[in-house]
Amino acid sequence: MTKIEELRKKIDLLDTQLLELLHNRLSVVKDIDKVKKKLGLKPLDINRWNQILERELIHADSLGLRREFIKKILNTIHEEALLIQK
Repeated sequence: MTKIEELRKKIDLLDTQLLELLHNRLSVVKDIDKVKKKLGLKPLDINRWNQILERELIHADSLGLRREFIKKILNTIHEEALLIQK
C-alpha cells in the first residue's frame, strides 16, 4: 500500500467515525425532544445554543481550527437538531 493509500484509509476511517458521532448526537437530540415536549419547552433555547457555540469556538481556537469553518459545521448540526425537534 502506498503512503497516499494509507493516508486515505485514515481519512475514510475518520469520516466513518464522524458519521457515527453525528448519528449518536442526533439520537440524544431525539431524547431531549421528548423531555422538552413533556416539560412544554420550545426546541430552541438560545442561551444554551450561545453557550455551546462559544465553548466550542474556544475549543476550536485551541486546536488551531478556523472559527468560521467550525461555526458553519456547528450551525448545520444545530439546524438539523431543530428540524428533529419540530
